[in-house]
Amino acid sequence: MPTPAPYIAKSTIAACVLNENGIDFLNMDSGLYCSPKALYVPCKVSDLKYDNYDRWAVPISDNGIFTGFDYSILRTGDYILNPPTVDSLPCFLIKETRQSKYWYIYGELTDLIAAGAVDDGGTPILMQGIVEIQDPFNSPRDIFAVDPAIFPKIIIPQYSVNLVNNSSVPYAIFSLPTLGGKKYFPQGIFNRMVMVGSIDCIFVKTTCFQIVILTFVCIFLYNQCSVSHENFITYYSIITTIIYWCWNTFFF
Repeated sequence: MPTPAPYIAKSTIAACVLNENGIDFLNMDSGLYCSPKALYVPCKVSDLKYDNYDRWAVPISDNGIFTGFDYSILRTGDYILNPPTVDSLPCFLIKETRQSKYWYIYGELTDLIAAGAVDDGGTPILMQGIVEIQDPFNSPRDIFAVDPAIFPKIIIPQYSVNLVNNSSVPYAIFSLPTLGGKKYFPQGIFNRMVMVGSIDCIFVKTTCFQIVILTFVCIFLYNQCSVSHENFITYYSIITTIIYWCWNTFFF
């Protein structure tokens, strides 16, 4: 492998940057992706300001849809090894002393400090999320890029199950687009742990015709049965689930 240019390890290093000057690097066009950039950032301690804390980049959701990151949770105490959410990313914050630039970088601060200690001509330390590839236009020199095995990273839409019925069973109501014959597979998270094989959910394809039928059925039941509003909501959930299952099992 060709020897990298000495300046790479002298004062700057290629890092996997999640956010530069308050702007998250996202790809919202082809999907809900976190798409960090490989940027050269200062790695000499004399050129940096940092707070000695690693952080978590916690995805922010707007009605379940990923819109950016919250970088306020430090990796201290229980959060050193346990992320706040299963899709949180390890990161740290650095600021440049001579300018007003700052970066949230994927990985750990110790890697950046170690990189700044490398002498001229030494092999630079690769930051987390960065790979070294040969420059096709300048073969004696290698270039650095974001690791394609890690990024871009899709941030799965999430929705909080924050409603509770009369039986103290949590539930949620939300809608999803149809997939043209494909199916959704739910994944639950409780206390920062993925609930594997413990969710009994039915995701269905709902058409306007189905909605009309369900509406008439529920109005009829509500008028014919002497039930309270609260109990009707519970009955409605059970009835719609049964109708959904029958409809999608026997007619689709």
